[in-house]
Amino acid sequence: SFQARSDWMLRGSYGRAYRYPTVAEMFQTISLPGNVRANDPNLKPENVHALELSSEKLLANGVWRTSIFFEDKQDALISQTDTTTIPGVTISSIQNVDKIRSTGIETSLQMEDAFVHGLDLTGSLTYVDSEIIKNDKNPTTEGKEQPRIPDWRATLVGVYHVNDKLSFSLAGRYSGKQEVNLLYNTVDPNKFGTTVSKYTVFDAKLLYKASARWTAAI
Repeated sequence: SFQARSDWMLRGSYGRAYRYPTVAEMFQTISLPGNVRANDPNLKPENVHALELSSEKLLANGVWRTSIFFEDKQDALISQTDTTTIPGVTISSIQNVDKIRSTGIETSLQMEDAFVHGLDLTGSLTYVDSEIIKNDKNPTTEGKEQPRIPDWRATLVGVYHVNDKLSFSLAGRYSGKQEVNLLYNTVDPNKFGTTVSKYTVFDAKLLYKASARWTAAI
């Protein structure tokens, strides 16, 4: 990290991680007509290199952070169909996808007494592009999105403290499109079981501290 100014910090982070396959991923086998759920006791662990560059700005009543991140994942453990085996028989299993690359940017803001006294705000916005670069067991998926990674995510939470005992909060959360099935990214995004829908949710909360030991919330 580098303290560029008294109110401005620059930071770089690098990490390496491994995720080993579970017992079920290595040994579970199910046979159905035209579909075989195969096992692979020779699965390799996921091998991840991750890098993040961030800028953190101190405000009069909060902190504003922006980060650019990069992840290089090799031998990713993902359920998919092997297209290089017996014609007419679908063989699916947890397999090693050779290489997945993810890049993204995130900005977040935390403020106390924002605009009016007693109002705290927390928010973030994230964009991720996660692409399959190499997949020898199913080359048609190369260039497709990694499943279970939404492209956009956003959160905004406001808490208003009326006094030391009473507070109100309102929160909104958004998650964008994310794929689920077999890495193809070609299925109907509104069909049950094939994708995870985009969603926007809101929640509100009223909290009252009756005493040092009792709190009520609705």
